[in-house]
Amino acid sequence: AHGTPPPRNVEGDMRALWPTTTHRLAHGARCRRLLSTRPTSPSDVTRPPSGFVSDAGRVLSAESRARLEGRYSALDATGKAQMALVVLERLGDETASVQDHSQFTAALYDLWGVGQAAAQNGVLLAVFTESRRIEARTGVGARRALSDTWLASMLQQEMAPRLREGDVSGGVEAATECILDRLAQGG
Repeated sequence: AHGTPPPRNVEGDMRALWPTTTHRLAHGARCRRLLSTRPTSPSDVTRPPSGFVSDAGRVLSAESRARLEGRYSALDATGKAQMALVVLERLGDETASVQDHSQFTAALYDLWGVGQAAAQNGVLLAVFTESRRIEARTGVGARRALSDTWLASMLQQEMAPRLREGDVSGGVEAATECILDRLAQGG
């Protein structure tokens, strides 16, 4: 059957680039029940009802979340693309592989319906803090501007140095700005 190819993942193994000691966040039992930071399936991750940023563990600063929501909302309003972000500690299983993270991100992209369906112009950035993994999932329409090679390079150059310093907010914001600039230029 002929059709458009499925969205692809760009994955980054940040274990060598991320600090070897990561801070652990204190979560109450109620928070864990409502918004899991260690999901076992994509359906465990709730997409914000009126936004584009899911940060159940509150890893990002409030100011950063607000800026990112504003940037993603402005992009969505243009109709050119749609971007979403999920920040999680790790997948539920401590032995999750690179492929598990990749498949999880792909399934979450599909579940959330990131991007306009006809244009397939979605971008999902997934950050797993304890696993020290970054995944970027793009739709076919966004891939013209955001090639796998470009995304992998950008994540290594812009995001990884900030993550090494423990600055998840700064890393996500830097990657977001690069992606938005690239989308604005059309590739």
